[in-house]
Amino acid sequence: MGFCIGVEFLLGRCMATSPNTRDQAEWPPHPDRLFMALVAAHHSGDTEPHEREALLWLESQKPPTIHCTPAAQRTVTVHYVPVNDTTLPRVKDPKKVSASVIDSALQVLPENRSRQARTFPVTVPEKTTLYYQWLADAAPELHRGLESLCSKVTSLGHSASLVWAWVGDPVTEGRVALSPAKKGRRLRVSHEGRLASLEESYSIGRRPSKGMWCNYDLAPEVQKNPPGTVFDPAFLVFEIVDRKRFGLRSTALLTDALRKTLMSRCPEPLPSWLSGHEPDGSPLQGDHAGFIPLPHVGRIHADGKLLGLAVVMPYLLRDPRNLDALFNLFDENGELREFELKLGQAGTVQLSLHHSGMMPTSLNPRTWSRPSKVWGTVTPIILDRHLKTKLPRGQDPQAAAEAQRRRDEEMEQIIRAACVRVGLPEPRVELLPVSIFEGSPSVWEFPNLVLARQGRRKMTHARLEFPREVSGPVLLGAGRYRGYGLCRPFTSREKESVS
Repeated sequence: MGFCIGVEFLLGRCMATSPNTRDQAEWPPHPDRLFMALVAAHHSGDTEPHEREALLWLESQKPPTIHCTPAAQRTVTVHYVPVNDTTLPRVKDPKKVSASVIDSALQVLPENRSRQARTFPVTVPEKTTLYYQWLADAAPELHRGLESLCSKVTSLGHSASLVWAWVGDPVTEGRVALSPAKKGRRLRVSHEGRLASLEESYSIGRRPSKGMWCNYDLAPEVQKNPPGTVFDPAFLVFEIVDRKRFGLRSTALLTDALRKTLMSRCPEPLPSWLSGHEPDGSPLQGDHAGFIPLPHVGRIHADGKLLGLAVVMPYLLRDPRNLDALFNLFDENGELREFELKLGQAGTVQLSLHHSGMMPTSLNPRTWSRPSKVWGTVTPIILDRHLKTKLPRGQDPQAAAEAQRRRDEEMEQIIRAACVRVGLPEPRVELLPVSIFEGSPSVWEFPNLVLARQGRRKMTHARLEFPREVSGPVLLGAGRYRGYGLCRPFTSREKESVS
């Protein structure tokens, strides 16, 4: 049966620095970090014997399984903080104080203290709770000791990473299980003698050692992701590195420029999956590469600024040889060549291929593809065909209302068919003039695309609710290859911008 310790991050984020580099965050928090938090809780007040017995028993157990969700790392910013107070210089004769001694003494004042560069890496998990599960059963006395320790834990990682911890059954729904394995990523774990080692380090004023390491990998029983679309969730991300501000209204301008730039760098003959056309110039009938914006949306005060662009590939084209054409961006030394988009009168935009393991939320492909039942448009959907229902020009309000109702039903059916076309089940569709995500402009603020030989079509924002969780990326409608019809999963922690 075993037992489990649950941890909830009360502020919705985890602030913990990776032991390998100061610029990366640690997620999930290593089991040894939890053990150190329990030890700190034990010494935070009156120490009780059954707590110490629980710690000694816990350090002797095999490493736990961790149930957690993926997390996105916020952009790391360097802060300059005052160093600890320096000691006052010693003065033998108060009547004979030199100017250098006075200057040294003044350094203890807050306005004169030197400042040191510090970083505070933060991760934002999809679900704010995670669980550490051990296989061994704890005796009643040990169980009470663990409960007492958890009740005293206030933070995990940095002191600003506030948590609530408890002993109870794990909730594994929507989480992956990481368990000890022969190969995988290395996490720090506790071991016999860890409690004594931590107490000794504290008594002599030394930072604790990193402890032992253990390989972790996905547990064999982890289920596959829910059904997804025809598009690969592992898309290619380009970050906008200059300070020019482009919003979602510039989606078509930037995605078209990215497509043309990649085509110009791709060796001849151009592959159909990149150009979207057959060798004879006719439109490609199958799916091909899409180009999407990566904006700052879905948060309070989000402004819709584009942080990057991405290339999305269909699953059927998931072949390293296909991506080789895109990687012509590198020179013979493996360095990224100068890469900019030319936007005509709008100037240029400098791009950089984002290849680090942790990235800001808006640039993280997981943000746009994680499983969810509810999805909302960030850019409006362009309908796949013209509407057959026409609105009357007369003054009869009842006839106009009826025509509008039929028109809305036709639009909803077109969107449901668009979902099926990309491999999803039919959702319940709610047509909206604005997005459910903060920061996305209304339908009327987006320029309407002129499709080849098809003219302009109706656009709409929408809220989609599927009968079960589905994975993305979700790109819908006639403009899905040019950044329109981009949807984002809606999580319970977010607040819809429309009621």
